Amino acid sequence: MSNKQGKADGLGQRHVTVVQLQAAQDAPGFTTFFEPEGGERFIAPGDHLTVTFDTAEAQEIHLVMYKGGLAFWRPTSGDVRVAIVDQRSGEEVTHLW
Repeated sequence: MSNKQGKADGLGQRHVTVVQLQAAQDAPGFTTFFEPEGGERFIAPGDHLTVTFDTAEAQEIHLVMYKGGLAFWRPTSGDVRVAIVDQRSGEEVTHLW
């Protein structure tokens, strides 16, 4: 996970956090629940998602691991922009949050 601060879109200082979700080729995949909306995606071996949060103020992002999966809680207050990209296809994933 990485975090950067900078100015974007003339809105003043923004906080950008990038999270990589990746399952190794030789390991079993895992299910990720995207909360609080409850979107669900199985991350199969070799899959790689990039989740980018762009927020007006610093926000906490919670990743909670459990046997066979991960719960991923996005920030819910303030101006939050989220982009999820499937690195295998290069396409944005829009149905999770």
